Amino acid sequence: MITFFIRREKYIYCRLTICGSTKDKSTGIVKKRDWRRSQEIKDYTRKLEEIIKTGSPSSPELAFSLMKSSSIKTGAPYTVSQACEYYVRTTDELKGLSNHTKTTYRHCQSAFQRYLSGLGAQEDIPLAMLSTSLAKGYRGWLNRSGYANDTISIYINFIKMVVETVIEDFPLDEWPDSIRFNPFKAKKIYQVKKKSNIMEFINPKVITKLWEYADEHYGLLSLFLAYSGYSFADCCTEPEFTIDLEGNKFLVYNRHKSQVQARVIVYPELNRIIELILAADFKKTFNNWLPVGNFLEPDGKIIVSKHEAEYARFSAFCKGPLSELVGRKVTPHVLRHSFAVLMLERGHSLTAVSQFLGHESVSTTEKYYGHVSNERLVAEKNQIIKLQTS
Repeated sequence: MITFFIRREKYIYCRLTICGSTKDKSTGIVKKRDWRRSQEIKDYTRKLEEIIKTGSPSSPELAFSLMKSSSIKTGAPYTVSQACEYYVRTTDELKGLSNHTKTTYRHCQSAFQRYLSGLGAQEDIPLAMLSTSLAKGYRGWLNRSGYANDTISIYINFIKMVVETVIEDFPLDEWPDSIRFNPFKAKKIYQVKKKSNIMEFINPKVITKLWEYADEHYGLLSLFLAYSGYSFADCCTEPEFTIDLEGNKFLVYNRHKSQVQARVIVYPELNRIIELILAADFKKTFNNWLPVGNFLEPDGKIIVSKHEAEYARFSAFCKGPLSELVGRKVTPHVLRHSFAVLMLERGHSLTAVSQFLGHESVSTTEKYYGHVSNERLVAEKNQIIKLQTS
């Protein structure tokens, strides 16, 4: 008799009873909706039934061993890429991953493949080749490549969770070819010092210097990000423009990361930048309304390799000429932070800035920019005291 049950609220096990003897074995299949009627369970059952009929095993242990050696049985992930795909697929089936999370996971996998290529190896290697020295080398490579601490933590933890999932789902006693230990589990490797929540930004008094590069397409792009609050991933999203009853113009778009609507009031500087962008008609050369190549699929998903290439080129401009111009390190996302601080300096509340940035909650805005708002309040208080005492 063949039955299936769930163990640890996640893993599907098969219970096989032959001649009064019973044996439980992991199927390697993860629980999902309607799993009892899934094709995977049907295939597993069919394979066992074929072995029982043709091999006439005298015990469930023998039946399972024959099935394991059968060529039609799908085994554990053998390479890193297979393990990554298995982890994303099973996690999506269990929890349901957003498009943003799936894109992040693709970035994580792509970064690890680039690291392997830099070592002179292929972009994909067997899981058995993963080692502590390789894990330490990967972390060092991420540091040298200029990734932020938060990004390094995400990238390393992704590989850590991938390997951990394979070890849990395919234990060595059942899958001798599975990986034996997780080299990314060491605290020195996966624990990264978190930076503070205080955001880096260009001083509002200095931000006008960006106009010196308005004649260059990357200079125009940096101006747009600094005066609109767009992130780089939003650059392929063309906005709508609305005008309220009082004649105020707004730039409206859905953020690529969360699909939350951002509604930005158009100041004269931003209006001038938009006029320059539209006059340049970048769609002819960049297939995008902004001067950066379109890195989205027709269905709106990010093409990871193209996105990274476009980001690398614009990031080089920000870290080079733009940083020298303003006298501090600039990254594409620093421009978005600079916009938020500029709006706070002009007297907008955190609630308004949250709407400008397309944050899902005001608490997110307060977490990162609350200190700027507090500094403005203290400055106003000092100004009032100065006027009262004069």
